[in-house]
Amino acid sequence: MNNPYPIQITKRIMFDFFSGLILVLFGVISSWLFFYFVVSSKKNLIGNDLSSLGSGLLFGFSVLGFIAILIVTIKVIWKFIYYKSLNYSLDDKDLIFKGGVISTFDKNIPYSKIQHVIIYETFWQRVLGIKSISIETAREAIPVRKTNIGPLIPDLKKEDAEILKKFLIDTVNKYKTVAGI
Repeated sequence: MNNPYPIQITKRIMFDFFSGLILVLFGVISSWLFFYFVVSSKKNLIGNDLSSLGSGLLFGFSVLGFIAILIVTIKVIWKFIYYKSLNYSLDDKDLIFKGGVISTFDKNIPYSKIQHVIIYETFWQRVLGIKSISIETAREAIPVRKTNIGPLIPDLKKEDAEILKKFLIDTVNKYKTVAGI
């Protein structure tokens, strides 16, 4: 089965884009307001016309805002390309996980080597109605990386994540050997 439960790319990308856009707009507008009030208070105190300074500051923060929106857009496009590259499939004996844009990975995990299937649900995933699944083997239990998380299948529908977890656990239990036999 190839990607039996699709990754919810659209929800994640739309959320990332709009949350980034809101943060940038909030920052730009608050900067405009701050400098508008600073310039107008200086004008009243000193009595000089500082409108050219205020215009320059507003223009500068408009340019910074545009650059920030551009960065958010590039980040969202990059995430979209990365999420589109992720692919997992389930066959008779292995979970196959592939992905990557510039550097790629291709991981075949035999069901008999899977030790834990963990569902992650952050606050924002809960809001969006999605969950992520981490598959851990003995290799991921050794702290050689920053995180000990195994392959992560991100942003599945809640129901799909629960079904996939149950499928993986049931399949893993079929392949586990009994000690001493």
